[in-house]
Amino acid sequence: MRRFLQISAVVMLVFLGLAAGFLVYLKSVSKLQPPDVQDKDLMLLKAEHLSHTDRRLGESFLVLNNDGNWEMYLEGNAFRRGVVHGKLAEDLLYVQEKHFIDQIRELVPNESYLRFLKYLVGFFNRNMNKHVINEYQQEIFGVAMHMPDTFDFVSQKYDRAMNYHAAHDIGHALQNLALVGCTSFATEDEDSELVVGRNFDFYVGDGFAENKIVALVKPDSGYAFLSVTWPGMIGVVSGMNQAGLTITLNAAPSEVPTSSATPISILAREILQYASTIDEALAIARKRQTFVSESLLIASARDDAAAIIEKTPHEAHLFRPETFPLVCSNHFQSEALSETELNQTWKETSDSPYRYKLMHSLLDTASLHPEHIADLLRHKGGVGGESLGLGNPMAINQLIAHHGVIFKPSSGMAWVSSSPWQMGAFTAYDLNAIFGENAPQPGKAMSVDSLRIAPHPWVQTPAMMDFERFRGWTSSMQRVLRNREAFEDELSLDDYIALNPDYYLGYALVGEYWLQRGQPAKARPYLEKALRKPLPYASVKRDLNDLLDQAQP
Repeated sequence: MRRFLQISAVVMLVFLGLAAGFLVYLKSVSKLQPPDVQDKDLMLLKAEHLSHTDRRLGESFLVLNNDGNWEMYLEGNAFRRGVVHGKLAEDLLYVQEKHFIDQIRELVPNESYLRFLKYLVGFFNRNMNKHVINEYQQEIFGVAMHMPDTFDFVSQKYDRAMNYHAAHDIGHALQNLALVGCTSFATEDEDSELVVGRNFDFYVGDGFAENKIVALVKPDSGYAFLSVTWPGMIGVVSGMNQAGLTITLNAAPSEVPTSSATPISILAREILQYASTIDEALAIARKRQTFVSESLLIASARDDAAAIIEKTPHEAHLFRPETFPLVCSNHFQSEALSETELNQTWKETSDSPYRYKLMHSLLDTASLHPEHIADLLRHKGGVGGESLGLGNPMAINQLIAHHGVIFKPSSGMAWVSSSPWQMGAFTAYDLNAIFGENAPQPGKAMSVDSLRIAPHPWVQTPAMMDFERFRGWTSSMQRVLRNREAFEDELSLDDYIALNPDYYLGYALVGEYWLQRGQPAKARPYLEKALRKPLPYASVKRDLNDLLDQAQP
């Protein structure tokens, strides 16, 4: 017995030694080499804070507009843009990173596993420099130098900044699109002018969307552009450039990434900065290997047309129908990719085809002035008026959006939503005026007040208050289930469901709760009701049926 214990101890020590060595190896190889920069004296620049909501540095500035979004104007070379971004938004960088890390900790509460994931992600992205052009490395480096020391335990600042640009991609693949279910479209309005609408449904907690930035960037090469982003993010998810080219990203069916590649937001940034036509955008997309698959809806004033670039890690195909509307949800439509097994499986098991059909039905009956397009993006119901319940991923408006945008490429007009979600006001911007002969001036409004779209009146109703209460209860229910606790007031569980009675989730969580408490008879009616509600994913139906089987007598 003693010999067995001695051998076991040796084996354990060897295992721990190997594990420690592996972690040291991961840590050593996961560090990225920052780019060489020429003008390091830029780091000596200081931003002038006239107030918390008005910051300036040379010709650049960061101001909070009346609708609650930040507006940031940047110009110059890559490193300068990054440095100025960092200096203007230094406190916002801390807030944004804290929200992101807090959300990761909520998803992965085990600290040991979190540390392992930290090194694994770093190892996974160790060659990312090879896939991000030097211009964007320099810009990211400039921002990264102003990131907080508080989170240096995650990794060095430049590594964190680079890895955060790939967070959308990795989350998109590993979460099976659960965080990224966007809807976009391009069509013609009553005056035959090209118009684009989109919701960016990327949810990483409420705090992540608190500091939206409308970035107005005039680089020293390429086209000036508008991008809707957040502190520290130089990549693009929704944008329009001075030449009238727009780009919006929609996640598509993807395999789990297996190696470093170009983050999709960095590819979108390159297209927005350097393309003016659909063909130019396609050529750039074909040059880059990406982490994940994505649909890039491109509209071009010069082409007076729109198309979808369907990008996989190694291919890029163009879907360009002859007639409008062009609708993009989260599945592929091109001849080359629509019939793949992965795409077909996703269409059969996700909400993407439903939202595609729903958007077509709404466009068939809608007037297409910007105010009406905002109404489409805010639509909470289903096909034919079906009630989906509030927050259902099957809806165009899932009440989780980071932002909604409307673009009119030919006239250079853009509208950007403010909180909450896309239900707040849409602020109007005229890119031709902003990027005209005279640079924007600090202290002078860049938006066009006369074209502002008012907030939706729903945000002031009791229904909105009920939905906010429902979200709070849902978080509490999920925590109770995760920790296998008893709910404080079990008699109020029906009141929770009544806050959002057409949505399956309340019934599902209450049913699971009673099952976990050893009361299957109480669980059954809730699970049965949940199954009768509109369900967004086949996996939800499967999980509910599994729970119902467990609740049978």
